Amino acid sequence: MPAATMAAQVRLNRVTASQCRVVLDNPPLNLMGPEFVLQIRDIVTELENDDRVKVVVFESAVDGFF
Repeated sequence: MPAATMAAQVRLNRVTASQCRVVLDNPPLNLMGPEFVLQIRDIVTELENDDRVKVVVFESAVDGFF
């Protein structure tokens, strides 16, 4: 299945130019499968290349599972 049609399992929310939230959303347990790893890699690369980002908070959209 093409990546464009798959639901995001990891989302990047920019709170401000210097603060971001990365939301893990892969129910029911936030397991790290191949698509999850590709998505988080892309987000981490984006954050590494943005000199404005100073704070990154990781959180879970799945209650009870980080």
